[in-house]
Amino acid sequence: MEIARVENELSARLATAYGQYAAVKKRVDRYKNSILPNAERSYQLSLAGLKGGQFEYLRVLQAQRVVAEANLEYIRALGDAWRSASEIAGLLLEENWPSPGR
Repeated sequence: MEIARVENELSARLATAYGQYAAVKKRVDRYKNSILPNAERSYQLSLAGLKGGQFEYLRVLQAQRVVAEANLEYIRALGDAWRSASEIAGLLLEENWPSPGR
């Protein structure tokens, strides 16, 4: 009975850890594939607008700040993904787990 209880507890912990990993992996992918490229594109357009005399410098600074904040959130999400991956690897007694950044 003790073995079954431990197996159930480990299965529940693994399911929770994998759910957290899957959610944070989606967040990483969203930043990598959408948020960061859009923020960078907005910054580049603002910079081009400044050079063309269409925008003020403040707009470029705001766009640059958005890029920096998006990068920071992306790094935080990667950290969360690695923490989740390492928890899963520990529960499975595996040394390697797929990279969250891929």
